[in-house]
Amino acid sequence: MHPFTCKSRKSQTKIKEMVFMIAFLAIFFVIVALFFLAVSTAGIKSQFYDSSKAGAILLAIKLADSPEMSCGEANCIDTDKLVAFKQHTAYKNFWLVDGLVVKKIYPFQNSSVECNTGNYPNCNTYTIKTPSNYSSQDSSYLSLCRIENKNNYLYKKCELGKIIVYTSRKIT
Repeated sequence: MHPFTCKSRKSQTKIKEMVFMIAFLAIFFVIVALFFLAVSTAGIKSQFYDSSKAGAILLAIKLADSPEMSCGEANCIDTDKLVAFKQHTAYKNFWLVDGLVVKKIYPFQNSSVECNTGNYPNCNTYTIKTPSNYSSQDSSYLSLCRIENKNNYLYKKCELGKIIVYTSRKIT
């Protein structure tokens, strides 16, 4: 037997052990990295949804405060303007949302009555843009005000309302 054969086999065995150990460590670190990524990205979908919802609520407030709807105060919509919007179809695509509905909440009415020039102010729903079936809704509370005349005195009558903004969210 040659004297280097025994040492050569031992060194080959040590090299094989080292290769397996390095491969095991590499696989171990890859698994740890994948676990870390899974834990750190677990909440991204819910964070996206919460961010989208907050954005839609802010959009609802912004729409209520826009000059086209506002009655001059914060979070206040002029219902006379809403009835005028319903007659003009050009406003349906003015705001980039999938749907826009304003509802009167208080004083409460048992049935939902769509507002138009014939039944205004004895109604409680103003559909500016009809929502699509695949939209999610977010809302914000606000005042619905109009000018009324009582005994030759003009005053602003306000009621509690809700603006509902429909947006499409595709979360897969």
